[in-house]
Amino acid sequence: MIAPTAVVDISNMASAPVPSPLWLSEVSVRRFRSLYEIGPIRLQDGLTVLAGQNDGGKSTLFDAIAFLLGGYQSDVADRSYDIANNELIEVEGVFYSLFDLDRVSPIRIRATQPLNGPRSLSVLGHVHPLIGGRLQVMTVDQLRTAHKMVLGSSGSGLNKADLKQVLDDWLSTRPLDEFEECWAPARDELAHLPKLTWFSSATAQDPVAAVQHVVAKESQRILSGENFIDQLADLSEAIDRDVDPSLTEIRSQIRKHCPDLDSVSIEASFDFTRVSPRITMRVTRKGKEVDLKKHGQGQVRRVTLAIHEGNLNLLKAEGTSQTEILLYDEPDTHLDYAAQRTLFGILNGQSQLTHVQVLVATHSKNFIDMAPLEAIHHFRLNADLWTEVEQLVGRSHEQELEFQASLFSGLGLRNSMILDERCFLVVEGETEESALPVLFNRVMGRSLVSLGIHIVNTSGSGSNRNFVKMLKTKWRKDVVLYADSDIKNDQKTLAWIQDLGLVEGSDAHFIGANEFEDAFADEVWLEVLQLRFPPTAGQPDWTPDDVAGFRTASKFSEELHNTVRRRHRNSSVGKPDLGIALAEVCLTSPSNIPDELVKCFEALSQIARR
Repeated sequence: MIAPTAVVDISNMASAPVPSPLWLSEVSVRRFRSLYEIGPIRLQDGLTVLAGQNDGGKSTLFDAIAFLLGGYQSDVADRSYDIANNELIEVEGVFYSLFDLDRVSPIRIRATQPLNGPRSLSVLGHVHPLIGGRLQVMTVDQLRTAHKMVLGSSGSGLNKADLKQVLDDWLSTRPLDEFEECWAPARDELAHLPKLTWFSSATAQDPVAAVQHVVAKESQRILSGENFIDQLADLSEAIDRDVDPSLTEIRSQIRKHCPDLDSVSIEASFDFTRVSPRITMRVTRKGKEVDLKKHGQGQVRRVTLAIHEGNLNLLKAEGTSQTEILLYDEPDTHLDYAAQRTLFGILNGQSQLTHVQVLVATHSKNFIDMAPLEAIHHFRLNADLWTEVEQLVGRSHEQELEFQASLFSGLGLRNSMILDERCFLVVEGETEESALPVLFNRVMGRSLVSLGIHIVNTSGSGSNRNFVKMLKTKWRKDVVLYADSDIKNDQKTLAWIQDLGLVEGSDAHFIGANEFEDAFADEVWLEVLQLRFPPTAGQPDWTPDDVAGFRTASKFSEELHNTVRRRHRNSSVGKPDLGIALAEVCLTSPSNIPDELVKCFEALSQIARR
């Protein structure tokens, strides 16, 4: 989903209802540890991945989000170093209604905390200067003063509710240009903010703690339901009544010892939906109890992985009355490649639920590979040791490559895990190497990477044989061959394909009349040429006859490539550029993708899933 952009406006800051549930769209942080001034960081309504060096600020962002939503108590150590005593920690979030995507305005909530002071929460909106504040939080005296300002009388015969209603009706008649933007104490919005569950890196090594997080959240949901809410309300009321004499005595003594005080107010409240259950976990193997604390980390992590999958099923069964944000801090540590892929599938499944947002901090190249690039944020420290955050802001091929190179170099990662991939797709040209990942994603709704499929361009049928043979015989990997149809004219090539057990239509596919490029219709290539490779000055416009002429040449792809380089203003156009442009045009209309290619993708997907 793409959140709309608009000027903030929570109606007139009077009694406009807060939409529910809300999801966190952006977060900005100031003066919170290494996050001196970052943002806005755009979060996905599904899965967001934080990657980068150690101490780069990923876990600090989790703390900042928890500070915003009330799940973290800040102290002096959380203040950025070398800031003035009068400066505040600030964390600001932009929230949108989950079920009202056409809502014109977001809701902006800001949490602030001064040195040695309490945290406070404010909401940004518009206030009429004659009213001077939010009706929801004004006292009766303030409401009467406002009533006199706008209607000429104090409204002495009206109670508080009636005063609010009269002033609200008056505000609804005023034009927007009379209102002023300001921050005011948040109140009604608090009940609609997302719930937060944080699985720390320590939790990943402690299955009991992971279960406790899940059970506490589930218990809170159950106790907030109709079956218990009345009982708990009665219990809270009884405790309030019984504890009040104690509070009265304390108030009395304070007044006695502090006669200069005008009033003393002490209130106690009890929320029995906020539970912290005690969890005991015992597992046995062959009749003997297994001590997970003394067991290998791999076993512990697999148990934790199973807990996350159980949580996924619980989330599916929940209602959507309130958004849930799940924070995972390096959940992939000590997991092997296959288990990392399984865990990613679980977390991605959680993020696909309408009411769930998932943020993952990770060093795993597997997670980074499987996530959409626009969902990845790259954290790193600058020379002043302040956090900087990079995010892909465009979708061009060049931007993706540049962002990915920056990300991986910052992590110090190598692409050495190729041998752990589930399936290899072998192609023999640069055009298909560039186009097939995009086309596969469009047709199957999943990326090659997310299915464990690694694409390899061997640049010719001669190289294909040795590479496929090594993967099939030495490494015993699943291999799917996509080759130009013209190699079927070579009996030796067909012989080695058959010798290796590749079956046409399953793990061997021959594309096009002669090659991959000619599999696409003339009108598709004409659109590619007209939109992506307009002729330079003095060269004729592209016509259907041009594409038809390519098909009469001895090799369609070579004639296409040479003509584009000759007539386009950029003579350095390569076959990868043609592949990218072809894929982009096909994205706008899936019918442009040849049926034979769709069948290839379906077969490839089945092989990768087995």
